[in-house]
Amino acid sequence: MLQLVCPVASIGRVFAVVGTAVAVVGGGGAGVAAYRAAQSPAVPSASPSSSPMPTAVRSPARSPFDLDATPSAGPAAVPSGVARALAGPLAVPTLGARVDATVADATSGATLYDRGGAVAVVPASTAKLFTAAAALHALGAQRRLATRVLATGPVESGVLRGDLVVVGGGDPTLAATGGTSYPRPASLAELARRVRAAGVARVTGGVVVDTSLFATPGLGPGWKPTYVSEGSVAPVTAFEVDGGRSVRAGSGRAARPDLAGGARLRDALRRAGVSLGNAVRTGSAPGGATEVASVQSPTVAALVERMLTRSDNDLAEALARHVALARGLRTDFAGAAAAVAATVRDLGLVAPALVDACGLSPRNRVTPAQLVALLALATRDATLAPLVQGLPVAGFTGTLASRYAKGAAARAAGWVRAKTGSLDNVATLAGIVETRSGRLLVFAFAADRLPTRFVGAAAKALDVAAAALAACGCG
Repeated sequence: MLQLVCPVASIGRVFAVVGTAVAVVGGGGAGVAAYRAAQSPAVPSASPSSSPMPTAVRSPARSPFDLDATPSAGPAAVPSGVARALAGPLAVPTLGARVDATVADATSGATLYDRGGAVAVVPASTAKLFTAAAALHALGAQRRLATRVLATGPVESGVLRGDLVVVGGGDPTLAATGGTSYPRPASLAELARRVRAAGVARVTGGVVVDTSLFATPGLGPGWKPTYVSEGSVAPVTAFEVDGGRSVRAGSGRAARPDLAGGARLRDALRRAGVSLGNAVRTGSAPGGATEVASVQSPTVAALVERMLTRSDNDLAEALARHVALARGLRTDFAGAAAAVAATVRDLGLVAPALVDACGLSPRNRVTPAQLVALLALATRDATLAPLVQGLPVAGFTGTLASRYAKGAAARAAGWVRAKTGSLDNVATLAGIVETRSGRLLVFAFAADRLPTRFVGAAAKALDVAAAALAACGCG
């Protein structure tokens, strides 16, 4: 195992433990620092693995940053300096027919660079930034999502005369086993053990899966049907296990993740010592059903971090539906998108035009200026601090772990935090960077008119553009 130690500007220090995908992000910025200081001991926070600490160290691209330094303490960047830094990187042919970009000072909010910043572009997965902000604002960082098991009949001498109903709580991180990843998810194995500990040894019926918390499962507007078979996302439902993934390694998602999850719960119950039939069906918990056991997800703060770091599509859709519930809206794609937009407006920002919450749809529209305004707010608002902490770190964590490894982008490894996005004709990148002079900037880059064969090269070009901001004084 390799311990990676690198500075992440005034946003903090990152220790990425390879193999367990554990990230520990130090505070930085008034919002992030206040958020970390306010956390109670009961709230799980990112921490190093309990395994023996490794000894190999990857050196940062620049000298270690003083974590106590005031964010954006360096001299202010000026528009002409930012323009010089980005002139070459944003002019490369691999960015296609159009590339739009906005850069702003994180502290003052002043726009430093505007190239089509008001143009509505396809955001791809950078749309998840709005979902993250909406979840944190509407649900609160401490909220957890419960998966419950109810009994439809009396339990006498260990025998339940009826069915067990698993009521999905909209937690797509629910896992067959808890594992050791951060944040540690709720598990079917523990849920089954709790059912047995509650005195249920035999069930005369079977397992009923209640997914009524969310509207009818399905695929989002404009989603390719192959997204399920290739493993990008599962049909949205309030109950799924391991994101609806098949038990076979490397396979796609189940067409009916609710029933697949019910079958896995049945098997977990048997391993826990509960005897029951083979039947697994969908249905609703009847009135009078009594709760036997439950498990809870990690906090919303931890779920937001996971969603952004891994670019978890299922989690984005689930969180948006919980925002819809909180706002009294329907828990389908339209209701979830409307709930995110309304919550973004509550934050004082211009709402994006979304049709899903994860960014898989090419019908979504967001401007680079909207992304930058959200990121700037997140660096100052303690409520949104988990959004900053969840941004992948260049060259170290999440969707940026394999990027910034060589070439012109390598100098920014550890110094850029950004959400990635890619679709067939789209490459986007939006995040936070500290310039060489110590100024914290927020940026959004979008190239959404790409030949499909150019998407990979365009992503690398956007990495180089972010690295140019990290390397410049921009004065």
